[in-house]
Amino acid sequence: MKRKIWALLTIITIIVSTIKPIKADTGTVTAYLSSDSVVLSNKVTLTIKLSCEGGVGGGKILFSYDKQYLQYSSSNLNGRGHIEGNLIVVEPSADKTVTFTITFSTIKIGSTNVQVNTSQFASYDPPKYVGGYNENIVKALQIKAQTTNNTTTTTPLSSDASLTSLQIENIEFEQPFSSDVYEYTAYAPINTETISVLAKASSSKATINKINESVKEGWNEIEVVCVAQDKTTKTYKIRLYVEEKPKIVYQDKDLGVVVNLDKVTDPEGFVRKEIIVKENQITIFNKGKLNLIYLADGENNKDFYLYDVENDKVGSKFEPLEIDGKQYLINEIDYTEFTEMEKFYKPIKVIINGKQFDGWMSLANNMNNYRLVYLKDLEGNDGIYSYEMSEKTLQKFTLPLYPVEEDKMEVREMLYLTAAVAGTASLIFAIFLTLKRKEG
Repeated sequence: MKRKIWALLTIITIIVSTIKPIKADTGTVTAYLSSDSVVLSNKVTLTIKLSCEGGVGGGKILFSYDKQYLQYSSSNLNGRGHIEGNLIVVEPSADKTVTFTITFSTIKIGSTNVQVNTSQFASYDPPKYVGGYNENIVKALQIKAQTTNNTTTTTPLSSDASLTSLQIENIEFEQPFSSDVYEYTAYAPINTETISVLAKASSSKATINKINESVKEGWNEIEVVCVAQDKTTKTYKIRLYVEEKPKIVYQDKDLGVVVNLDKVTDPEGFVRKEIIVKENQITIFNKGKLNLIYLADGENNKDFYLYDVENDKVGSKFEPLEIDGKQYLINEIDYTEFTEMEKFYKPIKVIINGKQFDGWMSLANNMNNYRLVYLKDLEGNDGIYSYEMSEKTLQKFTLPLYPVEEDKMEVREMLYLTAAVAGTASLIFAIFLTLKRKEG
């Protein structure tokens, strides 16, 4: 029986604890603004006052406002509370009256409201919920502009925060400027450290922020903020790429790998591939057995070059040469790899279709009109070709199998050998005849 009574008392206690206490005291909550009409840029103060005969034992007050018109500036809670965002938490005290003040800056002309909502209010002695107060208070505010004759007016200020023009001096945007387009891309040359941004507001009453015009290698983001007369803002963004110095340089050719290829047009038929070279990721252009790499010389002139991926070796500039209706690429010649040709051909500069490159000319007088050239077809196959200068024809060349030096004989040596062989044969024949006679 005792267990049943104890369980019943426990249930009753839980039920009672969940019920809001009966309001046994009365209090008042009042709120007012320092002025119901204020000139733009001036401040306005909201005063909130709580009163209770049993002391202000606590409470929660939410104040709200339109952030287009007002900006929170400061508060004074007189040591009787603390703020959490827009919520004032009232601390318990025996004071019968507690006053809080919130100060705002005005930022836009027009009509707006400030609201005060008291969600909880309790007395101090005895600690009970208070009733009879106004839970929600709305205060109206008129924000006006200052005129030149020091009179006020409700005429709205200009809200035009757009730009009528935007550019970087001597640098073109990738897209044309339009006042309602807020993002732009541009590219600056290597070694650019400062730029000059030229921006003009559409309204003469708008202002433009100070723009940071110092830039670094790689991508930079520049913001141009236009502020209208009524504090409306619009932000225009420029993504500026300053060309980076090559991270990989081929010293023997004074050529460096171009880092950014955004504006590079791929050669027809070639596709981009990413590879790792010297711990850096770079892009090459591939077509079958052909690979190209995009490089810049010491004067930052850029072009495609033949590239040996396996040996990380840069070849000739990628300049297709048309001969007999077919296209070829010029290979660089390392003459030390063709020593077998030195006895019959000499190195010479060859000019074909206005392009000069390394080749060979025959030492034979009757071959003066021919040149040997080392070319690559567009399938990536290397070969030596014979080029006829007058007819401008090309055919595949194979080096003849000439006898080596030890096998060559002067005519006189050949005659001596022939005579010796003949003499020996005559001697053998004479001995043969003598022996024959003796037998007979």
